[in-house]
Amino acid sequence: MASTGPRGSMDTGTRRFISIVVVAMLLLVVLLSALMFLPTPGGDGDGDGDGD
Repeated sequence: MASTGPRGSMDTGTRRFISIVVVAMLLLVVLLSALMFLPTPGGDGDGDGDGD
């Protein structure tokens, strides 16, 4: 599909989509890390070992 036409709009759209997905995954990882490492109000069963 993209091999015959100019590599302009489709390539840009694909890169933008991939970058959005990568940023979303990084934000998800950061959010999960924050939830795991920061103490939560109901601290039982969250796996950080505080046992509150």
